[in-house]
Amino acid sequence: MSKGDKDMSETRDYGLWDEEMWEIWENPSGYYTIDNNRFEYGTVAETDTVWLRPEGKESPVVDSNIRRNDPIYVNGTDEFKAMVEAVRMICNIRNAKEAAKQISVIASAMT
Repeated sequence: MSKGDKDMSETRDYGLWDEEMWEIWENPSGYYTIDNNRFEYGTVAETDTVWLRPEGKESPVVDSNIRRNDPIYVNGTDEFKAMVEAVRMICNIRNAKEAAKQISVIASAMT
């Protein structure tokens, strides 16, 4: 864990997010719960795409590239749509962490 990561985890605001969200912030892979069902998530390093699948299963896999206007989403089940929304949220949290790191580096260089 880098010094920047340590500083971020020490300033957790549990009023802002619950433990599961902070775990997403801190870990590139892990577990997320939707309607009392656990799902595994991870990242494809080459593309920064986030994937989500039911815990212990190899498929189906939902990834963060699925858009809301995609026919697979529009015609999908409620569970599928919940998975897509979850994986997109996980991707956004991971992207926000990377942006925060870059801002921290820029801010440090300016002081």
